[in-house]
Amino acid sequence: MDCTLTWSDSTIRVVQHRRLHHHTLHVQRRLKLTSNIQYQKSPLLKSSINNFAKTFGLSHKEDELFECFAGYVLSSMHCDKEILDPECIHNGGSNDQGIDSIAIIVNGILITKLSDVDRLRDSNVSLNVKYIFVQAKNKPDFSNMTSQISNFIDGVELALDQSAVPQDVIDNSSEKFKNFVELKAEIEDSGNLESEPELYLYFVTVADSQGKQSIPESISTRYKVTRKSLEDNYKIGSYEIVDAPKLIDLYRKVKNKSEATFRMDTLYRFNPTHGDSSDSTIDSVYFGYLPLGEYLKIIHDDLGRIRPSVFYDNVRSYMGGTKINKSIKESLDGAMGGPLFFARNNGVTITAKNISIKREQMTIHDYSIVNGCQTSHILSEYYNGKIEDSKKIESEIPDKYRGKSQNQLMEMFRNREIESDNFMNIYDNIKNFDDMKSRIECMESSICIPVRIVCSSDEELISSITESTNRQNAIKSLNLESRSDFHKNLEAYFNGKSEYNLLYERLEGSAKPGYDYINLDSLMRAFSSVFLREPHLAARNRQTIEGYLDSQDTEESKRKVFSVFHNRASYYLVAKIYADLINRTSVKNMKDKDERNKNRRYKWHILYSMFIELRNSMPKGDKVPYDPSSLNALQSLTISSKENTVDRYINKYLNSDFENLYGKAYDRLNIALKKFEKQNPGIEKGEISKNSALVDFIAEAK
Repeated sequence: MDCTLTWSDSTIRVVQHRRLHHHTLHVQRRLKLTSNIQYQKSPLLKSSINNFAKTFGLSHKEDELFECFAGYVLSSMHCDKEILDPECIHNGGSNDQGIDSIAIIVNGILITKLSDVDRLRDSNVSLNVKYIFVQAKNKPDFSNMTSQISNFIDGVELALDQSAVPQDVIDNSSEKFKNFVELKAEIEDSGNLESEPELYLYFVTVADSQGKQSIPESISTRYKVTRKSLEDNYKIGSYEIVDAPKLIDLYRKVKNKSEATFRMDTLYRFNPTHGDSSDSTIDSVYFGYLPLGEYLKIIHDDLGRIRPSVFYDNVRSYMGGTKINKSIKESLDGAMGGPLFFARNNGVTITAKNISIKREQMTIHDYSIVNGCQTSHILSEYYNGKIEDSKKIESEIPDKYRGKSQNQLMEMFRNREIESDNFMNIYDNIKNFDDMKSRIECMESSICIPVRIVCSSDEELISSITESTNRQNAIKSLNLESRSDFHKNLEAYFNGKSEYNLLYERLEGSAKPGYDYINLDSLMRAFSSVFLREPHLAARNRQTIEGYLDSQDTEESKRKVFSVFHNRASYYLVAKIYADLINRTSVKNMKDKDERNKNRRYKWHILYSMFIELRNSMPKGDKVPYDPSSLNALQSLTISSKENTVDRYINKYLNSDFENLYGKAYDRLNIALKKFEKQNPGIEKGEISKNSALVDFIAEAK
């Protein structure tokens, strides 16, 4: 049974009484079934859920485990990287507003905290946003589910728009729900949205439909009446009821047991001509190219969508609408864009645990694209865009004439089966559709992608291939820096101070709920803002700071950031101030939009200012001089022997009144800005934060 719902555009939604339902919502939550262990009746579903629970070490009750499982599977389908902690999206329990799992996916990455949003905002890339809502019912059929679906829909609408309900309704909601509301506001306030966010709504049951049941009209109708209001501000990605067979199938795909079969007649096996390869952990290597039509079999699922799981081992996810990515797509439309793609592109590297060959067909098993994420997504978007264009043209052709050739249409016209007034319009649409089909078929063969396939089950070898192939491209030090012992030790240091609710996200995607996190990029910029007096570079030119990582790190010539000769406390101090500052300047905590915008533009300068104010509150012996020539004295705080001194800074900060400290720092920034603007009349606002002179004005402000 196809459980996807279809919609009538003529449906008119009545919204006046929508919010009146919410005052009974918490009562209705109590109607949820408890421990009915329905999924245990399906051996295959039971096996899948037990495997899931074992993988993540979960010991929930039956209903809660099913909710967590469903949310993980359906959210994972939209992520480029594995969700490491299913609990971070599980929203089940009291005050869940009828939503069992809730997730925000931006550019293929799961977003769970404010620092994630801040990192995206600083990257200046276009944001492709997806909101995932899941309600899961451990129930074998669709009977008596209308009220649960109504609650689910009401909860979704509340999450998307809180303007029509009292604030206490939000305040009394679950922490995951409130976190979603705050993150959503931050993302949509960033100004970097590529297009309207996409909505994905899933209602999950343990029903084994298999054509035996139909979706009750009451349920279908309840879904339909919401679409019109949602479509005004969002794209509808999916509105779907998911049954047990589909859930099991999706879980299989999520588990990274990837498999793809394609023609291999354009690939060649590499055979070393010298050396002893008997001890090699490489089973085989193939190189050459694949036409687009064959390559799409590797990166697309059965529905023609990109397969996020195959990019899990890539160093970075798809960067979206960057200038380079846009220019590549534009070049494909040129006269020679397709044929020249092979010459212009560095290609992709694929690792596979196993390869099987039958006739001219190669099947790769448990494979990953370790280099080529940008290329793959660009090609997928370009190809699917042409498919959508063809569908639009086809929709203009009346059903009666679809599938007809131009010659067949002419014959129908001669037989007077088509009115002359309609003939040319129908003929033009059929011609355009045929032309578009031909163009798509030409693309599938003329656009060729350089490909290298390495077959090996050696994880260390795969890791080394990932690192070496990405070093050759625009993946710079940051993505590879985290592997060093310095960062592993720094991670352990932060873990030792976990009672202060801040941890170090050394590896992207490793964060767990319940803590604030700082990632490597933000930590690098926070450190340089304070101890290198470079908030102007942190704000607009982080590449200069990142370039410090390429220098040697010796006793005679220490690295400026992430040096083995630095004490860990200095990194923790700036990270803690930064994390608290980001929380302070969120939409939720700072209602004044002008102040919030100033904080975003000058956040690194405010961080620097807060350190100055903290320094001013320290005993005389721990103070650091702050005249413009004091950089050496400031950096001296970061050396290993000064860790105890910085510990005193940390303790002083933790026992300080944050609002008072922030207020003084904000006033210091405003004094500096006024003085700077007075001495630099006519300077554009956007250029001020980039100017190093502002740093001195901040240090000297009284």
